[in-house]
Amino acid sequence: MTGITFSGQLTEAEFRTIHGLAARKFRWVIGVFVGIMSIWTYLTASNSDASLPIWIFLPLIYLVSMFVVPRFALRRQWRSNKLLHEPVSGEVNEEGIIWNVTGVLQMNVTWNLLLRYRESPSLVLVYQGLNQVFYFPRRYFANENDWAEFRKLIASKLPTK
Repeated sequence: MTGITFSGQLTEAEFRTIHGLAARKFRWVIGVFVGIMSIWTYLTASNSDASLPIWIFLPLIYLVSMFVVPRFALRRQWRSNKLLHEPVSGEVNEEGIIWNVTGVLQMNVTWNLLLRYRESPSLVLVYQGLNQVFYFPRRYFANENDWAEFRKLIASKLPTK
């Protein structure tokens, strides 16, 4: 099989999407924990009127810490990591992924060095480490056939996350 080529340049909006896709399980777990703690605090307080501010305060902290603060942190991370702004290109084939950052580096990564993948309708993340991913937006591929073949190849080589 010949390789499936890709190329493109990441945008800040795609960077936020990558983070959201990578962190969705974490947000869910923390949300459940905060919900349980809020209900437990409300039910176990001797004076339920006194616990009301804490019962409301925990979910508000969750909302701010999971949705507002990351937006500013991601903007700062995007601005400070100039490597993310560089165009990427490469090929995905039966042996692995060839990842080129134009004028900076080239990596040849075999499938056995990759951990898992996660996908959405417009994005695939391939994990090379706990918090390290190769990102593949749909628009990096020349046509829908290449995108479909890429997703099929990834699914045959790696488990989902």
